[in-house]
Amino acid sequence: MEIVDIFAEKLYAVKYAYDTIDVYNKCIESWTDVEYVREFVKKHQSDIKGKDINKVVENIIEDAEDIDQLLYELSLSTNENIDEFFAPLLNSEYKVQLLSKQKGRIHRKSYTRIYGIKIESNCFVITGGAIKFTLFMDEREHTKQELKNIDKVRDYLKDNQVIDKDTFQDLDLK
Repeated sequence: MEIVDIFAEKLYAVKYAYDTIDVYNKCIESWTDVEYVREFVKKHQSDIKGKDINKVVENIIEDAEDIDQLLYELSLSTNENIDEFFAPLLNSEYKVQLLSKQKGRIHRKSYTRIYGIKIESNCFVITGGAIKFTLFMDEREHTKQELKNIDKVRDYLKDNQVIDKDTFQDLDLK
């Protein structure tokens, strides 16, 4: 596992040994690939119950493009920060936690999710992402895998005594 810089030392992503690109760029590439998205939606058609497949595909692609643009803009901004995109993974989390598990989406009705770990304000490591049609992540195999990935990366950071941006920078980042 490698951790690579994505946007301006504010946003990082994991590059797993079995992949040729980091998880952030893999998500954006997959979610903007019409054929990939259409096949995914058809495979999970029972989860979208009667919704227009073409509209769902269009929404996913638009959301992916919007996520990429928003994160890029937030990474360059001096007035706003990336914290505005992310929220705690668990809706019941209400206090600040060390290496908090986070989710990001462009709006509440969005099917696309980016998952990551908050190192500190305005500094996140993306661990993966998913197209999510169900209420709970443990309802589908691909979202269960994202839960495993976020835990694996969080454990890695803990094992390397990461507690803030300074200790995170001490890791051998690419």
